[in-house]
Amino acid sequence: MHRASHSYATTIHRLPVRRVCGVVLILAAGSALAQAPLKRPPAGVAVDQSASRSLMVRLPQPCVSLATPAATIVLPRRELQAEADARPKRIETVAGQEAALLANRAKAVLDAAGSTPDALGCAPVAASANGDVRTTFGDYLERGRAAVVPAGQTAPLRAITVRYYGVQPGPMMGRGEIQFLLKAGDAPFFTLSWWVS
Repeated sequence: MHRASHSYATTIHRLPVRRVCGVVLILAAGSALAQAPLKRPPAGVAVDQSASRSLMVRLPQPCVSLATPAATIVLPRRELQAEADARPKRIETVAGQEAALLANRAKAVLDAAGSTPDALGCAPVAASANGDVRTTFGDYLERGRAAVVPAGQTAPLRAITVRYYGVQPGPMMGRGEIQFLLKAGDAPFFTLSWWVS
């Protein structure tokens, strides 16, 4: 850990002042998005647990969007492209497998995005998009790396509620969902399948 920090500090020290300022701005922008992951409850059990998640308060440009009847979810296109481009050429480790999975999902979103901008200026993805696309939108929501604009509005919400809901009517049967709510008590505007038994 110390070695990596020292190497990074040395790299910045050698950069011209103008480039250092750019690096600092990029890091500041990234840290605004970086939040600790929500701690999911155990899968496979009956649960009803909710948490608030802060979101991006400005619409990223360029962007990709997915509209639901209650809200439009907006993802930063540059971040998706960076994830897609980071796919390792050789996959020999668990970390490599995870990076490849993220890259494939990000590429699926970019491939599904239309060319005609929506009302928010984003490339829209059909609500009927495949599982990888929906999983990516859910992942960005869960990590606070998305913006959400309620239907009929133009300003993004500051936060949403993420609900982990699992039911287990029998010892060998059950299902869990991750539900995304504009506010606690609302019906979900977006839902992901979490586990099935």
